[in-house]
Amino acid sequence: MVQSRLESSGIAMKETYLFVYGTLRRGCGHPMHRALAQGGEYSGLGRYAGRLFDLGLYPAVVPQPGSTPTVVGELYRLPRPEAVLPVLDRYEGCTDQGDPGAEYRRERQPVIREDGTAVTAWIYLYNRPTDNARLIAGGDYLRDPLRRGQRI
Repeated sequence: MVQSRLESSGIAMKETYLFVYGTLRRGCGHPMHRALAQGGEYSGLGRYAGRLFDLGLYPAVVPQPGSTPTVVGELYRLPRPEAVLPVLDRYEGCTDQGDPGAEYRRERQPVIREDGTAVTAWIYLYNRPTDNARLIAGGDYLRDPLRRGQRI
């Protein structure tokens, strides 16, 4: 009701974005990408200031504030975030935002678009230690030479 009052008054609602860096990217071939593609609109590539790790079947990002944005991913505009985010939360093992035992937590973070502008986007951040994970130095899960050609 609040949203429709704002829209009818001509005040634009702030857009909601999601930044994905691993199995939800278009080129990964994972079936869950379909849920994102149906509920979101691809908005281009972006970069995030974090460290990207290979966990075996999927990657993980840990924030690294103040560093150069090196984690490569895709931005999606979510016209109806309430419809797609709960589905993706379950997939990411992020069913309760306050659960310290969850594998991932979803947070709003700054992401740099290809044109150099910044946007605030939801991102799934790894919520566990990365001691035994391999760092993906190039920051791009799809171009990681040690997983090249693999489809999940």
